[in-house]
Amino acid sequence: MLVLLVLLVLLVLLVLLVLLVLLVLLVLLVLLVLLSRSLRNRKSI
Repeated sequence: MLVLLVLLVLLVLLVLLVLLVLLVLLVLLVLLVLLSRSLRNRKSI
């Protein structure tokens, strides 16, 4: 019974870690897009 609880906790932690990584990647992607747009705007001016 204890082993099942430990496995469940590990699974939840793993899922949270994956979600965190995806969130960080999404934020980085958005920052890159914003940066490239601002650079394009500067070039066009």
